[in-house]
Amino acid sequence: GSDGVTPQRKEPMPKDNQPPTNFKDAFAALRYQKELRDKAFQDRFYVARSVSNMELFKQELLVDKQPSKYIYTGHRKSGKTTELYRLMADQELANAYFQVFYSIGDELEIGDIDYIDILLTNAIKLYEAATQAGLKLDKDVLRDLESWLTQVSTEVIRTKGETISRKGEVGAKVNFLIGEVGSAIRTDAGSRNEIRQRLLPRTSEVIEKSNFIAGQIKQLTGKPPLLVIDDLDKLDPEPALKIFHGHTHALMQPEFKIVYTVPIALAYSPAFGQVRTQLGVPKVLPTINSHHRDGSTNPAGQELLKNIILRRMDKSLIQEKALDHMIAISNGVLSDLLSIAETCCIKAIATKAQQIDWNMVDEELDTLKAQFKRSLPEDWYPRLAEIHQKKDSAHDDVLWEMLNALAVLEYEPGPWYDVHPALLPLLKEKKLLK
Repeated sequence: GSDGVTPQRKEPMPKDNQPPTNFKDAFAALRYQKELRDKAFQDRFYVARSVSNMELFKQELLVDKQPSKYIYTGHRKSGKTTELYRLMADQELANAYFQVFYSIGDELEIGDIDYIDILLTNAIKLYEAATQAGLKLDKDVLRDLESWLTQVSTEVIRTKGETISRKGEVGAKVNFLIGEVGSAIRTDAGSRNEIRQRLLPRTSEVIEKSNFIAGQIKQLTGKPPLLVIDDLDKLDPEPALKIFHGHTHALMQPEFKIVYTVPIALAYSPAFGQVRTQLGVPKVLPTINSHHRDGSTNPAGQELLKNIILRRMDKSLIQEKALDHMIAISNGVLSDLLSIAETCCIKAIATKAQQIDWNMVDEELDTLKAQFKRSLPEDWYPRLAEIHQKKDSAHDDVLWEMLNALAVLEYEPGPWYDVHPALLPLLKEKKLLK
């Protein structure tokens, strides 16, 4: 997913599918929506992974008729959201399910999320999707929702709601309440807490309401809902663990399929074990590795990573050695790869260079190195050196934090581990590696 820092801008798309031959257009192509939401952009920029775990995931979704819940994970910035969009766009899945996709970051305050907020947002998003699809929900269901939403709303929302004429259609007030409650839990800490206090003792009701809406959707469209919640992996592992740990039962209760995206660090936390027993083995999107475990190059991985760049800039704009270096220093962390290429385009424009050269890329290695130097605890370095040498690690809380910091990356098959390439020069400076 995008890191939420840069506002998403729609870039005009060049007319044909040829990669840009100047740095300005290449920059725009690299910068364009790091996740490819748009079908035309997917066709143009998406590079398929060879053995995709997503294909297996898709088959499981099609075959499994239970309202199962799934945990989906992978490294931050590894292209998880893009793969989810691809999955959602799949025709077989679209025929089988009424799909509802939402990013937790758009609906809630990332720094302050409780499990009850997710259960409530599920109900809100299902309702909104049903209304957008023009489905006419049963009047009794609407009346029930209206009276329930009125009970759990804040005083302010209730007072505002009274102005909506009782003569109006039943749906109008539900629409109003859904909009207001959604906005209150998203933007206002005071209202959020007030609504939570009302909902926490009534968790089963929140689940029941989302089940009512899901039932209506299935009845009216013939398809059960499939709800995909993205960007839970943007949470720090601690708060994410708090949401799942102890509340797994509630998050399993809804009678429709849900995909939860979680931080990869969480999938390995010893404390997450209980969640794994209930939710099953996480679906992991593997990092694309440019090298094998024994250090030899992985031609398929390198080719894939090169294509990700060469779909976005013509090969005349970058020296081959520079492209190889770019791939080596980002080693499968896709957003590092794209942002290094982006910065190099700017440098080329600024220096009126004809091509991106090795030195421009190498300066970015220094930038990454400096970021790690500022942020990593000193006592991690001996352990990082050991992980680099053994390509393996004990599964403990420190590994959990290292994965979260992208200091350690996980690769398939195995899994096996290695440190982020930008750490190698640091480990050598510290005489921990030859």
